[in-house]
Amino acid sequence: MEADSRGDVAALAAAVLDEEAAREAAQARSSEQIIFPDDVLPGVNSEPVTFSQAFARGGRLMFIVLGLLLSLDELEGAAIQVLGPNIRHSFGISSGTIVFIGTASSAFFVLGAVPMGWLADRVRRVPIVGVASLFFAGFVFLSGFAVNAFMLFWTRFATGIAKSNSIPVHQSLLADNYPIGIRARMSAGMNMGAQALGLVSPILVAAIAVWAGGPEGWRWAWYLLGLPVAVVAILAFFIKEPPRGQFEKDDVLGEVIEDENPAPISMEAAFARIKKIATIKTVLVGFCALGFGLFSQGELASLYLNDNLHVHHLLDRGLILTLSGIAALPLLPFVGRYFDKVYRVNPAKALAIVGALILPSALFTPLQYSVHSTTAFWILGIPQAVLTTSAFAMTGPVLQAVIPYRLRGMGTAMATMYIFFIGGFLGGVLSGFFTDAIGIRGTVIALGVPTSIIGGLLQWNGARFIRNDLSIFVD
Repeated sequence: MEADSRGDVAALAAAVLDEEAAREAAQARSSEQIIFPDDVLPGVNSEPVTFSQAFARGGRLMFIVLGLLLSLDELEGAAIQVLGPNIRHSFGISSGTIVFIGTASSAFFVLGAVPMGWLADRVRRVPIVGVASLFFAGFVFLSGFAVNAFMLFWTRFATGIAKSNSIPVHQSLLADNYPIGIRARMSAGMNMGAQALGLVSPILVAAIAVWAGGPEGWRWAWYLLGLPVAVVAILAFFIKEPPRGQFEKDDVLGEVIEDENPAPISMEAAFARIKKIATIKTVLVGFCALGFGLFSQGELASLYLNDNLHVHHLLDRGLILTLSGIAALPLLPFVGRYFDKVYRVNPAKALAIVGALILPSALFTPLQYSVHSTTAFWILGIPQAVLTTSAFAMTGPVLQAVIPYRLRGMGTAMATMYIFFIGGFLGGVLSGFFTDAIGIRGTVIALGVPTSIIGGLLQWNGARFIRNDLSIFVD
């Protein structure tokens, strides 16, 4: 009987060990990267695409309208940056409060991004762009009527929600309307236009306030900026809706197969699928970290010029804020062309380039905010503007490459949630607190330096996952 008992125990132990070995083997198989040949990965080893060929396939109207809306978003966003000291004086609030209000709109942007992304994956996207942009124009106009900081906070709340379609809906439309091989150049081109208007916006906004005159002249910037947004919003309704995932299907299958009444994907399933994409996780965490030091820099730069370098005149301050970024504009087309070229050969190297563009900010940020000359301030801002603008312009093409086409709306909404809420909103809260506690220079250095290093390294690390994620996309 004792021998039988020992035999049963041994058999049980052997069964447990076998089961554990099988479990470990299954776990190892699940953690292995699946790498398909380059020829079947969408966009890899593909033929180069020119703008003429892209417009022949998708038309010019979408590129023009969405580019204008993105540019007008930049223009409107500059208003509170340039006019911050004037608004602070009108309402009798602290520097930290105006920094918080200026950056908090990123949180409101997130609140609208998730439902916008959910809608973008289920219904026609063109009407979403038109309706949301009309509301955006209306709330920009109403921002000029704010009578105190609390009311300005809530008008910024509504403006952020209204313009939240610009990432999940716009990027989904662009990815489905234009070939894979030109997405980086197209993103660079649209960002170039947006940055161009964004760079002249400090001067334009300041000129409007000076023209209106008086301590309340800043209100006229918002009164007038809503008008062009409304005009472009109406044009958006004339855009043609593209087939979803047409270029991925054509590149992998050799034909575009329309989905007949596809079953809707629940929000829980969509988030679960997106979380499995390792490239997205590292890219998003990297930009979250970067956002802590980056999103509030516009407001901090304006306050630094006003308080530390004694640039009190609106036009002078607007001109200085414009000069640093101008140098980034001519380089964006070359960055986009290089990214597209590298991506066709080596997607991992293309993503590593994004990380390499971010890291030098850790050096230029403390240098720029340690000078006592306006000339040195804008000169030292040039390399930082070039590097960060180029890096952000390439983020969209990376995300669109690894997110399944049926989930592009939710995928970009998730990216928005991480980058703008965690990086932008929480970064704004910290910036507002630190500004009142340790000053503008201390805030920029305390947040900007470590976040640039962490963000750049995480982008670099994410490059090793992209081939596996593209293979899963095909599978």
